[in-house]
Amino acid sequence: MIKDLEEKQRAWNLVSDEIIIDVKAGNNVGFVTLGDASVYSTYTYLLNIIGDQIPVETIAGIASYTQIAAQLSIPLMIDEEMLEVLPATAPMDKISAAIDVNDNIVIMKISAHSKAIYDLIKDKNLLDKAVLVQGASMAEEKITPFNQIDPAAKLPYFSTLLVKKNFVF
Repeated sequence: MIKDLEEKQRAWNLVSDEIIIDVKAGNNVGFVTLGDASVYSTYTYLLNIIGDQIPVETIAGIASYTQIAAQLSIPLMIDEEMLEVLPATAPMDKISAAIDVNDNIVIMKISAHSKAIYDLIKDKNLLDKAVLVQGASMAEEKITPFNQIDPAAKLPYFSTLLVKKNFVF
């Protein structure tokens, strides 16, 4: 995964230019993404670059966190419960505040800051209220209660944490 923003933007521009050229040449082009195109997907960056230069149709997918809830047979939220979805790259104080004010929290791609997030969840006494899903819907999918995770372990990029304050995993 590329971390440097300028390098990412160069790559997005190259891919976008190629898509525009192909579509203007009369070809159909598809962009396949894991999960939903509107949830933390590279697709949104390409769409912003392409703008109105070519016609675009976005087809909804299934976000990993809704797939996780369905697979675990648990509701993401019910009645008056609230849900917040955050990237693990958000400032830790924002993640902490989200945990404080919401009943259910999804933290996407936690590999970026897994130790800090583990410590935060532990400090809030929520380890037994959280489940880690690595590679949701993939062949290597692994579902683990967060209180059974080694906080020093390196996690795969597609690792999602679901915290449900009114549930024990």
